[in-house]
Amino acid sequence: MENKGCIICDVELPKGRRMTCSKKCAREYGYNLDSNRRRKLREEKKFVPGPRKITKNSRGIQHYCIDCGKKISRGSERCISCGTKGRRVWNIGRKSIETSGEKSVHWKGGKIKHSDGYILIYSPNHPNKNKSGYVLEHRLVVEKYIGRFLTEKEVVHHIDENKQNNKIENLMLFNGHKDHGKFHVKIRQFGLTNPILRQIENRWKKHDEEG
Repeated sequence: MENKGCIICDVELPKGRRMTCSKKCAREYGYNLDSNRRRKLREEKKFVPGPRKITKNSRGIQHYCIDCGKKISRGSERCISCGTKGRRVWNIGRKSIETSGEKSVHWKGGKIKHSDGYILIYSPNHPNKNKSGYVLEHRLVVEKYIGRFLTEKEVVHHIDENKQNNKIENLMLFNGHKDHGKFHVKIRQFGLTNPILRQIENRWKKHDEEG
């Protein structure tokens, strides 16, 4: 005789349960018995599980588009191509809204402060601008003074180490990071010695003579 009660305690199964009558029996069957013992238990009791509850969104049911018959995901009636067919795109014939530069809602006059403390100026036509169109202010000041664009290797140094003091009197130009690093090492080791002070004083002499 086939057993349609609980597989553990033989109690009649409540509505909605297929194999066990309670959580206690479900734990006993699922955790305390291995797969072989569960199989033997089903064979000994000739157990027949109750019917599986099938709902509209069960994984076993495949859904199809009501227009073209293509397979679709659960909860949908039409596929993407059929669902968007005949819709009018809202931006056809409309000009795109300019949201960058001066027309941006976050516009602050073209002057912002970087997280490192440096000042950036909005210069969209500059060859060395960043992705947002900004250039470091101290580099622009030096470029204006010497009359040319700086190369990527050239480094501008702040004499008083104030990153926001971008006056030409407070700036020095080095050919690269190596020279800039050596200058910092000398100041750190020996302080502002006379050779260093002369280097600071004569930093623009060569350019002034050429100009």
